[in-house]
Amino acid sequence: MKICLYNITTTIKNGGIETVIRMIAKQFLKQGHQVIILGGKDKNFTPPLQEICQTVKYKNRSQFTYFGSRFSKLYERLSIRKRALKILADFKPDIVHIFKPYDLIVAPEFKQLGAKVVFTSGGTDFFFGDKFFKKYIDAWTSCSNFNAKQIENHYQIKPQVIYNGVDTQQQPLIHSTNLNIPKNTPVLLAIGRLVGLKGHHYLIKSLQKLHSKNKKYHLIIIGDGPEKKTLLQLVHKLNLNPYIHFTGDIAHQDIANYFAIASVFIQPSIADETFGITIAEAMAAKIPVIGTSIGGIPEVIKDAGILIPPKDETAIANAIETICTDSSYAKLLQDAGLKRAINTFEWELIAQKYLKLFTNICDKQN
Repeated sequence: MKICLYNITTTIKNGGIETVIRMIAKQFLKQGHQVIILGGKDKNFTPPLQEICQTVKYKNRSQFTYFGSRFSKLYERLSIRKRALKILADFKPDIVHIFKPYDLIVAPEFKQLGAKVVFTSGGTDFFFGDKFFKKYIDAWTSCSNFNAKQIENHYQIKPQVIYNGVDTQQQPLIHSTNLNIPKNTPVLLAIGRLVGLKGHHYLIKSLQKLHSKNKKYHLIIIGDGPEKKTLLQLVHKLNLNPYIHFTGDIAHQDIANYFAIASVFIQPSIADETFGITIAEAMAAKIPVIGTSIGGIPEVIKDAGILIPPKDETAIANAIETICTDSSYAKLLQDAGLKRAINTFEWELIAQKYLKLFTNICDKQN
Protein backbone atom coordinates (compact mmCIF):
# COMPACT_ATOMS: atom_id res chain seq x y z
CA MET A 1 0.00 0.00 0.00
CA LYS A 2 1.21 3.51 -0.80
CA ILE A 3 0.47 5.93 2.02
CA CYS A 4 0.96 9.70 2.23
CA LEU A 5 0.86 11.33 5.66
CA TYR A 6 -0.03 14.91 4.81
CA ASN A 7 0.64 17.64 7.37
CA ILE A 8 2.59 20.83 6.81
CA THR A 9 4.10 21.03 10.31
CA THR A 10 5.47 17.49 10.56
CA THR A 11 8.55 18.52 8.58
CA ILE A 12 9.11 21.96 10.12
CA LYS A 13 8.80 21.49 13.89
CA ASN A 14 8.41 19.10 16.83
CA GLY A 15 5.15 18.66 18.69
CA GLY A 16 2.42 16.22 19.64
CA ILE A 17 0.77 15.68 16.26
CA GLU A 18 4.19 15.68 14.58
CA THR A 19 5.34 12.87 16.86
CA VAL A 20 2.16 10.90 16.19
CA ILE A 21 2.64 11.11 12.42
CA ARG A 22 6.30 10.08 12.58
CA MET A 23 5.58 7.10 14.80
CA ILE A 24 2.72 5.95 12.56
CA ALA A 25 5.06 6.24 9.58
CA LYS A 26 7.67 4.04 11.29
CA GLN A 27 5.11 1.33 11.91
CA PHE A 28 3.79 1.45 8.35
CA LEU A 29 7.35 1.11 7.05
CA LYS A 30 7.93 -1.91 9.31
CA GLN A 31 4.90 -3.53 7.72
CA GLY A 32 6.44 -3.09 4.26
CA HIS A 33 4.28 -0.25 2.98
CA GLN A 34 5.54 2.67 0.89
CA VAL A 35 5.24 5.84 2.94
CA ILE A 36 5.94 9.53 2.46
CA ILE A 37 5.48 12.38 4.91
CA LEU A 38 4.51 15.48 2.93
CA GLY A 39 4.95 18.89 4.54
CA GLY A 40 6.64 22.27 4.52
CA LYS A 41 10.31 23.03 4.03
CA ASP A 42 12.34 24.87 6.67
CA LYS A 43 16.07 25.24 6.10
CA ASN A 44 16.60 25.59 9.86
CA PHE A 45 14.89 22.31 10.75
CA THR A 46 15.96 18.80 9.84
CA PRO A 47 12.92 16.54 10.17
CA PRO A 48 13.20 13.06 11.67
CA LEU A 49 12.72 10.29 9.09
CA GLN A 50 14.22 12.65 6.54
CA GLU A 51 14.57 9.80 4.06
CA ILE A 52 10.79 9.58 3.59
CA CYS A 53 9.98 13.29 3.95
CA GLN A 54 8.91 15.24 0.88
CA THR A 55 9.09 18.95 1.63
CA VAL A 56 7.88 21.96 -0.34
CA LYS A 57 8.11 25.71 0.10
CA TYR A 58 5.34 27.33 2.08
CA LYS A 59 4.30 30.76 3.28
CA ASN A 60 4.41 31.24 7.01
CA ARG A 61 1.11 32.36 8.52
CA SER A 62 2.75 35.62 9.63
CA GLN A 63 3.06 36.64 5.96
CA PHE A 64 -0.71 36.85 5.50
CA THR A 65 -2.89 39.79 6.41
CA TYR A 66 -4.24 38.95 9.84
CA PHE A 67 -7.97 38.25 9.90
CA GLY A 68 -7.73 35.84 12.81
CA SER A 69 -5.53 32.87 13.69
CA ARG A 70 -7.67 30.31 11.87
CA PHE A 71 -7.60 32.32 8.66
CA SER A 72 -3.81 32.56 8.88
CA LYS A 73 -3.40 28.84 9.60
CA LEU A 74 -5.71 27.94 6.73
CA TYR A 75 -3.77 29.96 4.18
CA GLU A 76 -0.44 28.74 5.52
CA ARG A 77 -1.53 25.18 4.87
CA LEU A 78 -3.00 25.99 1.48
CA SER A 79 0.31 27.54 0.44
CA ILE A 80 1.79 24.05 -0.10
CA ARG A 81 -1.18 22.75 -2.09
CA LYS A 82 0.07 23.23 -5.66
CA ARG A 83 3.56 21.80 -5.12
CA ALA A 84 2.24 19.01 -2.90
CA LEU A 85 -0.23 17.85 -5.54
CA LYS A 86 2.60 17.53 -8.08
CA ILE A 87 4.47 15.22 -5.70
CA LEU A 88 1.35 13.17 -5.09
CA ALA A 89 0.65 12.87 -8.81
CA ASP A 90 4.03 11.14 -9.15
CA PHE A 91 3.70 9.06 -5.98
CA LYS A 92 0.15 7.85 -6.79
CA PRO A 93 -0.92 7.13 -3.19
CA ASP A 94 -3.62 4.66 -2.24
CA ILE A 95 -4.23 6.62 0.96
CA VAL A 96 -3.78 10.29 1.82
CA HIS A 97 -4.02 10.66 5.59
CA ILE A 98 -4.78 14.20 6.83
CA PHE A 99 -4.89 15.48 10.40
CA LYS A 100 -6.33 19.01 10.36
CA PRO A 101 -9.70 20.35 9.16
CA TYR A 102 -7.79 22.97 7.14
CA ASP A 103 -6.62 20.22 4.79
CA LEU A 104 -10.17 19.16 4.01
CA ILE A 105 -10.14 21.79 1.27
CA VAL A 106 -7.57 19.79 -0.71
CA ALA A 107 -9.44 16.48 -0.28
CA PRO A 108 -11.33 16.78 -3.62
CA GLU A 109 -8.01 16.98 -5.46
CA PHE A 110 -6.63 14.01 -3.54
CA LYS A 111 -9.69 12.10 -4.72
CA GLN A 112 -9.04 13.15 -8.32
CA LEU A 113 -5.62 11.48 -8.02
CA GLY A 114 -7.40 8.21 -7.20
CA ALA A 115 -6.56 8.23 -3.48
CA LYS A 116 -8.78 7.40 -0.55
CA VAL A 117 -8.75 10.15 2.05
CA VAL A 118 -8.66 9.49 5.80
CA PHE A 119 -9.13 12.29 8.30
CA THR A 120 -7.83 11.88 11.85
CA SER A 121 -8.90 14.54 14.32
CA GLY A 122 -6.93 15.68 17.34
CA GLY A 123 -8.66 19.00 17.94
CA THR A 124 -11.32 21.45 16.84
CA ASP A 125 -9.73 23.74 14.26
CA PHE A 126 -13.08 24.15 12.52
CA PHE A 127 -13.64 26.98 10.07
CA PHE A 128 -16.50 28.46 8.09
CA GLY A 129 -17.39 26.21 5.17
CA ASP A 130 -15.44 23.15 6.31
CA LYS A 131 -18.57 20.98 6.42
CA PHE A 132 -18.89 21.19 2.63
CA PHE A 133 -15.78 19.03 2.21
CA LYS A 134 -16.83 16.16 4.49
CA LYS A 135 -18.29 14.29 1.48
CA TYR A 136 -14.76 13.81 0.15
CA ILE A 137 -13.56 11.89 3.22
CA ASP A 138 -13.63 8.08 3.03
CA ALA A 139 -13.01 7.44 6.73
CA TRP A 140 -13.02 9.51 9.92
CA THR A 141 -11.06 8.80 13.08
CA SER A 142 -10.50 10.63 16.36
CA CYS A 143 -7.77 10.32 18.97
CA SER A 144 -10.24 9.98 21.87
CA ASN A 145 -13.92 9.50 22.63
CA PHE A 146 -13.96 13.06 23.94
CA ASN A 147 -12.77 14.41 20.59
CA ALA A 148 -15.01 12.00 18.66
CA LYS A 149 -18.02 13.64 20.31
CA GLN A 150 -16.74 17.08 19.25
CA ILE A 151 -16.40 15.86 15.65
CA GLU A 152 -19.84 14.24 15.70
CA ASN A 153 -21.45 17.43 17.02
CA HIS A 154 -19.83 19.55 14.32
CA TYR A 155 -19.86 17.35 11.21
CA GLN A 156 -22.68 14.94 12.11
CA ILE A 157 -20.20 12.12 11.41
CA LYS A 158 -19.34 9.53 14.03
CA PRO A 159 -15.61 8.77 13.75
CA GLN A 160 -13.81 5.62 14.76
CA VAL A 161 -11.71 6.18 17.87
CA ILE A 162 -8.05 5.24 17.42
CA TYR A 163 -5.89 6.47 20.27
CA ASN A 164 -2.51 8.07 19.83
CA GLY A 165 0.29 5.67 20.64
CA VAL A 166 3.55 5.45 22.55
CA ASP A 167 6.80 3.55 22.25
CA THR A 168 6.83 1.23 25.26
CA GLN A 169 10.35 0.03 24.40
CA GLN A 170 12.10 3.42 24.40
CA GLN A 171 15.05 3.56 26.77
CA PRO A 172 17.02 6.52 28.20
CA LEU A 173 20.04 7.34 26.07
CA ILE A 174 22.59 8.77 28.49
CA HIS A 175 20.79 9.00 31.85
CA SER A 176 21.89 12.63 32.05
CA THR A 177 20.31 16.02 31.47
CA ASN A 178 23.17 18.30 32.57
CA LEU A 179 20.87 20.01 35.06
CA ASN A 180 22.08 21.03 38.49
CA ILE A 181 19.74 18.82 40.52
CA PRO A 182 21.03 17.29 43.77
CA LYS A 183 20.90 13.52 44.12
CA ASN A 184 17.91 11.99 45.92
CA THR A 185 15.79 15.06 45.18
CA PRO A 186 12.25 14.47 43.88
CA VAL A 187 12.08 15.62 40.26
CA LEU A 188 8.80 16.80 38.76
CA LEU A 189 8.38 16.85 34.99
CA ALA A 190 5.97 18.67 32.67
CA ILE A 191 6.06 18.69 28.87
CA GLY A 192 4.06 20.98 26.66
CA ARG A 193 3.92 24.18 24.70
CA LEU A 194 4.20 27.23 26.96
CA VAL A 195 0.74 28.67 26.43
CA GLY A 196 -1.88 29.64 28.97
CA LEU A 197 -4.17 26.67 28.42
CA LYS A 198 -1.43 24.27 29.55
CA GLY A 199 -1.73 25.60 33.12
CA HIS A 200 1.98 25.78 33.92
CA HIS A 201 1.50 28.73 36.27
CA TYR A 202 -0.65 26.58 38.57
CA LEU A 203 2.09 23.94 38.60
CA ILE A 204 4.71 26.55 39.50
CA LYS A 205 2.52 27.87 42.32
CA SER A 206 2.10 24.30 43.61
CA LEU A 207 5.87 24.10 44.01
CA GLN A 208 5.79 27.12 46.30
CA LYS A 209 3.21 25.35 48.48
CA LEU A 210 5.44 22.27 48.69
CA HIS A 211 8.48 24.36 49.57
CA SER A 212 6.54 26.17 52.30
CA LYS A 213 6.52 22.80 54.07
CA ASN A 214 10.33 22.69 53.80
CA LYS A 215 10.14 19.96 51.19
CA LYS A 216 12.39 20.84 48.27
CA TYR A 217 11.41 19.59 44.83
CA HIS A 218 12.87 20.38 41.44
CA LEU A 219 10.62 20.97 38.44
CA ILE A 220 11.67 20.51 34.80
CA ILE A 221 9.46 22.15 32.17
CA ILE A 222 10.11 21.00 28.59
CA GLY A 223 8.72 23.16 25.80
CA ASP A 224 8.65 26.69 24.48
CA GLY A 225 6.03 29.26 23.62
CA PRO A 226 4.66 32.77 24.14
CA GLU A 227 4.04 32.32 27.89
CA LYS A 228 7.70 31.66 28.73
CA LYS A 229 8.49 35.25 29.76
CA THR A 230 5.43 35.40 32.04
CA LEU A 231 6.31 32.07 33.62
CA LEU A 232 9.92 33.14 34.22
CA GLN A 233 8.64 36.29 35.94
CA LEU A 234 6.40 34.18 38.17
CA VAL A 235 9.31 31.89 39.08
CA HIS A 236 11.43 34.92 40.01
CA LYS A 237 8.59 36.47 42.03
CA LEU A 238 8.18 33.27 44.03
CA ASN A 239 11.97 32.88 44.56
CA LEU A 240 11.96 29.49 42.88
CA ASN A 241 14.73 30.10 40.32
CA PRO A 242 17.11 27.39 41.64
CA TYR A 243 14.35 24.78 41.57
CA ILE A 244 12.65 25.26 38.19
CA HIS A 245 14.41 24.38 34.96
CA PHE A 246 13.12 25.50 31.55
CA THR A 247 14.78 23.39 28.85
CA GLY A 248 13.10 24.82 25.76
CA ASP A 249 12.10 22.40 23.01
CA ILE A 250 13.75 18.98 23.20
CA ALA A 251 14.00 16.47 20.35
CA HIS A 252 11.50 13.69 20.96
CA GLN A 253 14.15 10.97 21.10
CA ASP A 254 15.95 12.85 23.91
CA ILE A 255 12.94 13.20 26.19
CA ALA A 256 13.61 9.69 27.52
CA ASN A 257 16.60 11.12 29.38
CA TYR A 258 14.27 13.35 31.39
CA PHE A 259 11.88 10.47 32.01
CA ALA A 260 14.87 8.61 33.48
CA ILE A 261 15.22 11.09 36.36
CA ALA A 262 11.58 12.06 36.89
CA SER A 263 9.70 11.09 40.04
CA VAL A 264 6.31 12.41 38.89
CA PHE A 265 4.84 13.64 35.60
CA ILE A 266 2.21 16.40 35.74
CA GLN A 267 -0.18 17.62 33.03
CA PRO A 268 -1.85 20.70 34.58
CA SER A 269 -3.97 21.70 31.58
CA ILE A 270 -6.85 24.10 32.20
CA ALA A 271 -8.56 23.79 28.80
CA ASP A 272 -9.81 20.81 26.84
CA GLU A 273 -6.98 18.52 25.80
CA THR A 274 -8.22 15.98 23.28
CA PHE A 275 -5.70 13.33 24.34
CA GLY A 276 -2.39 14.02 26.11
CA ILE A 277 0.31 11.96 24.42
CA THR A 278 3.02 12.99 26.87
CA ILE A 279 0.93 11.49 29.67
CA ALA A 280 0.82 8.15 27.87
CA GLU A 281 4.58 8.37 27.21
CA ALA A 282 5.25 9.00 30.90
CA MET A 283 3.11 6.01 31.80
CA ALA A 284 5.11 3.89 29.38
CA ALA A 285 8.28 5.11 31.11
CA LYS A 286 6.91 3.94 34.48
CA ILE A 287 6.47 7.44 35.90
CA PRO A 288 3.46 8.11 38.14
CA VAL A 289 1.22 10.65 36.42
CA ILE A 290 -1.02 13.47 37.58
CA GLY A 291 -3.49 15.11 35.22
CA THR A 292 -6.44 17.45 35.34
CA SER A 293 -9.93 16.02 34.94
CA ILE A 294 -10.63 17.89 31.72
CA GLY A 295 -11.10 16.97 28.06
CA GLY A 296 -9.60 13.64 27.04
CA ILE A 297 -7.07 13.45 29.90
CA PRO A 298 -9.24 11.23 32.16
CA GLU A 299 -9.66 8.88 29.20
CA VAL A 300 -5.89 8.48 28.93
CA ILE A 301 -5.17 8.08 32.64
CA LYS A 302 -8.28 6.27 33.89
CA ASP A 303 -7.23 4.52 37.14
CA ALA A 304 -3.51 4.49 36.32
CA GLY A 305 -2.77 7.93 37.83
CA ILE A 306 -4.20 10.77 39.86
CA LEU A 307 -6.87 13.08 38.43
CA ILE A 308 -7.27 16.54 39.96
CA PRO A 309 -9.47 19.59 39.27
CA PRO A 310 -8.06 22.18 36.85
CA LYS A 311 -6.76 25.54 38.14
CA ASP A 312 -6.01 24.13 41.59
CA GLU A 313 -2.40 24.42 42.77
CA THR A 314 -3.29 22.97 46.16
CA ALA A 315 -4.62 19.80 44.54
CA ILE A 316 -1.46 19.54 42.42
CA ALA A 317 0.75 19.94 45.50
CA ASN A 318 -1.21 17.35 47.49
CA ALA A 319 -1.06 14.82 44.66
CA ILE A 320 2.69 15.31 44.24
CA GLU A 321 3.25 14.91 47.96
CA THR A 322 1.13 11.76 48.09
CA ILE A 323 3.19 10.10 45.37
CA CYS A 324 6.58 11.23 46.65
CA THR A 325 5.96 10.22 50.28
CA ASP A 326 4.27 6.87 49.67
CA SER A 327 6.61 4.57 47.75
CA SER A 328 4.10 1.69 47.71
CA TYR A 329 1.45 3.88 46.11
CA ALA A 330 3.98 5.27 43.65
CA LYS A 331 4.91 1.72 42.65
CA LEU A 332 1.24 0.85 42.20
CA LEU A 333 0.81 3.78 39.82
CA GLN A 334 4.00 2.90 37.94
CA ASP A 335 2.83 -0.66 37.30
CA ALA A 336 -0.72 0.40 36.39
CA GLY A 337 0.56 3.06 34.00
CA LEU A 338 2.94 0.71 32.20
CA LYS A 339 0.26 -1.96 31.88
CA ARG A 340 -2.20 0.54 30.40
CA ALA A 341 0.42 1.89 27.99
CA ILE A 342 1.31 -1.58 26.72
CA ASN A 343 -2.26 -2.84 26.43
CA THR A 344 -3.85 0.31 25.02
CA PHE A 345 -1.32 2.70 23.48
CA GLU A 346 1.46 0.55 22.01
CA TRP A 347 2.26 1.90 18.54
CA GLU A 348 2.11 -1.48 16.86
CA LEU A 349 -1.48 -1.91 18.04
CA ILE A 350 -2.42 1.58 16.88
CA ALA A 351 -0.83 1.14 13.45
CA GLN A 352 -2.64 -2.16 12.92
CA LYS A 353 -5.96 -0.41 13.52
CA TYR A 354 -5.12 2.20 10.90
CA LEU A 355 -3.93 -0.39 8.40
CA LYS A 356 -7.11 -2.41 8.87
CA LEU A 357 -9.14 0.73 8.22
CA PHE A 358 -7.07 1.59 5.13
CA THR A 359 -7.47 -1.92 3.73
CA ASN A 360 -11.23 -1.85 4.25
CA ILE A 361 -11.76 1.43 2.42
CA CYS A 362 -9.37 0.50 -0.39
CA ASP A 363 -11.31 -2.72 -0.92
CA LYS A 364 -14.52 -0.78 -1.42
CA GLN A 365 -15.55 0.22 -4.92
CA ASN A 366 -14.91 3.86 -5.84
